[in-house]
Parts: sequence; structure tokens; C-alpha cells
Amino acid sequence: MARKQKKRKDLRPDRPSRLSRWWSGVDDVRQRAIRRSLTWMVVTLVLAGAAWAAMEMLERQILSHEAAFGPTSIRVSLADRPGWMPASLARQIEASLCKQQVEFYDRDLTRKVYSLARDNPWIHRVLRVTKRRTEDSKVAMVELWAEFRRPVAKILTDCGDCYVDAEAVRLPAHQVPLWVAAVAAAESPDSPRQVCYIDKSEIPPNVQAVGIHYIIIHGVTEPLPPAGRQWQSDALVEGLKLVQLIGTRSYANQITEVDVRNHDGQVPDEPRLRMWAQVGRSRATDIRFGRFPVTDGDYVVTPQRKMSYLDGYVADHDGRLAGLDRYLDLRYDELHFREY
Repeated sequence: MARKQKKRKDLRPDRPSRLSRWWSGVDDVRQRAIRRSLTWMVVTLVLAGAAWAAMEMLERQILSHEAAFGPTSIRVSLADRPGWMPASLARQIEASLCKQQVEFYDRDLTRKVYSLARDNPWIHRVLRVTKRRTEDSKVAMVELWAEFRRPVAKILTDCGDCYVDAEAVRLPAHQVPLWVAAVAAAESPDSPRQVCYIDKSEIPPNVQAVGIHYIIIHGVTEPLPPAGRQWQSDALVEGLKLVQLIGTRSYANQITEVDVRNHDGQVPDEPRLRMWAQVGRSRATDIRFGRFPVTDGDYVVTPQRKMSYLDGYVADHDGRLAGLDRYLDLRYDELHFREY
């Protein structure tokens, strides 16, 4: 039975394909035109492929030739180093962005520097990366434009002093600027500029420098993160809001500590946030700030009004905030204070 069916199938006449039927219906003139078009298309594709291969080979030859006689050394430069950043810190950042063995004609050179910069704990955001030749034919320059993280507060931990920026990102403590000096600029001797240093050994012998004042945030209990990562702590966030608020005032250097231990109100009769003002070893003043408003319609005294209390107090006491009264309470419709 199977043999008979196979024989019948073999005896069926072959049917032409749809393409064959279409082609047989095309007149001779149009067939010749189609053949010419297909021939030119094939020739064009072959020539394009050959040209592409030749260009790739030529490019490799040119790059290898230029690499042999072009720049042999790559330097990275922070094109917009902020004034607060010590020169030594800038050099350390620049060195960290050129770890790999790279060549000037490497197509991925700027991308590699961009990737390293994006992961650097001091760099908040990379704006752009460019490369260029220098007057020295053997040295090339990669320039980086970026926004940098600036330390604004210090947290005391069991592992030592930690520093964070305004967004609670932990910064490498061994690279934090600790000293500042007013240095006269050659082009403008009457307008000295501030120069910061990481270590006291960096300060020139003829320069008088003082320690940079970092407000201590006391009461952060959450585990500290690695450098470059954000500290996940609501208490720290509240403390940094207060540090940023007080940091714009002329008397900010009299504020030594922001206490956030009661930021969540676990002790009802105590202020959520408080500050301590002290100059040297003089008596300390307790500044009871309270909490920040939760919503626009919150009943608490606004931060702006609280700061106006301090502004007025300082104006009335010749710029002094610390050591005059036992405490200043900013949580009410008028300033409350108590003398020593």
C-alpha cells in the first residue's frame, strides 16, 4: 500500500513555483532591466565591502603608526577644581582616574576615565571628559569636568572620625581637608584666597593656617557605609538639614555639635534636635531647636523664624552666641533663654 501511494505521488507533474510563474509572465525587456539592476546591486555590495575592509586596514595602520610616534604618557587633570579642594587631594583623584595602561589613540580612553570618575567617592556627577595633545608631543591630557562632594560635618564612631557631604555620603577620612589658610594671590595681593590642606605637613613654613571647623553630629547609631555610599540614617539626614541651615551664618563656627539622639521624639519633653555652642573651653550654651515642620501647615515654629531668633541674639551681643546663657529655646513664639 505504501509503495502504491509513493508511486502515485511521483507520477504527479511538478508545479512551477510562484516566483517562476511571475517571472515567465514578465516581458523580455523588463527581464533584462531587472537582471541589470540585480547585477549592479551585487557589484555595489561587493565594492562597499571591499572599501570597508580597506578602510579598517588603513585605520589600523594609521593608529599603529601614530601610536608609535604619538604621546606615550597620559595625564588626567581636574579642569574645574573647586577652591576648597586641596591640591594634594586633586592629585590623588587624578592619579586614581588613570590606573590602567591606556593609549592616547584608544577609542575607549575617555569612556574608561568617565567610568572611573563616576565611581570615585569625591565625584558627585561627571559632566564631560575630553582628551587633547599638549605642547610636549610625548604627553597627552585628559580633562575632566565634574561636580564634587564637599565635606560638611563630622560623625564620631567607634572606627574613628567620619566625614559626610550634604547628602550623607561618607567620604574617605584620610583625604578630607583639615586646615585652611588665607594666602595672598600674586595677581591680587589685597584679596587673599583660601587654600586648604589635608595634612599639617603640607602647609608652607611662612603660611599661618587654622583648623577647618566641622560641626559634629552626635547620636547617629546606624552602621557606617563604605566610602562613597550614602549613610542610611534618618537621624543623620535631620542633623545635616540643621548643619546646612546654620552653616550660612557668621556664627556657625561657634556651633560645635548637633545632637540628634531624640530626632524621633522618644523622649517627649526633650527637643527633637538641639545644638551646642562653645568657644574654646568657655561655658557651653544649649540651643534647643526642636524639629523641622513635616508639612506646610505644621504648627511648629518655622526654621526661618528660629534662625531669626539667633540672628537677633548675636546682633545684640556683639557677635557672641556661646557662653552667655545656659540655654536658648527656639521652639516658641518668642525666644526663651536662661542665664547661668
